[in-house]
Amino acid sequence: MSDFKTFISHLTVKLQAPLPGEAAHRALMSPARKFFPPDAVPASARPSSVLLLFHPVDNRPVLTFIRRQQYDGVHSGQIAFPGGQFEPGDKNLEQTALREAAEEIGINPQDVTIIGKLTKVYIPPSNFLVQPFVGHIGYQPKFIPDPAEIKEVIEIDLKEFLKKECLQTKRVAAGNTLLDVPCFYIRKQIIWGATSMMLNELLEIMQR
Repeated sequence: MSDFKTFISHLTVKLQAPLPGEAAHRALMSPARKFFPPDAVPASARPSSVLLLFHPVDNRPVLTFIRRQQYDGVHSGQIAFPGGQFEPGDKNLEQTALREAAEEIGINPQDVTIIGKLTKVYIPPSNFLVQPFVGHIGYQPKFIPDPAEIKEVIEIDLKEFLKKECLQTKRVAAGNTLLDVPCFYIRKQIIWGATSMMLNELLEIMQR
């Protein structure tokens, strides 16, 4: 893995090329999920966005995840990227991602540089249409998770995702159903669903 600045420079260029989109998403899609092409996403879908945030640790790129608190909802306890629903006061979805990240993990949005975006992902259980943004911050931030929403912040060195053994199939609970799903399994943590689909697209972009 190259040093942090070189990695960000290369990734910025790669994000300008056509995105792998559907093919990358399908590889990590739950067997219970129906694929929704853009023209099949419900008109009622709620616009949302997330932030795939890189920061340096020992000059290596580290990606930021959150684990949601347990609550009475479809995404309870799951690992995700910081983000949320578009609000009327947001100028655009990029601002939504930055605002939500500030609220959820305490980063300074003014310190984040957005270098591109990934393919939108529709999440049927919550009816969110999510626009992922990729950004970086030039230092290791001191995260301040919102205890009402976030159980913990998880920082993972990007090179860990490049190991073949991190791609596995695990059994997870989805509501009242148990599913065997493709996922990233790292440090005994399961990253699956829409988050793994976005992550897989990012990894394909990096490696092509």
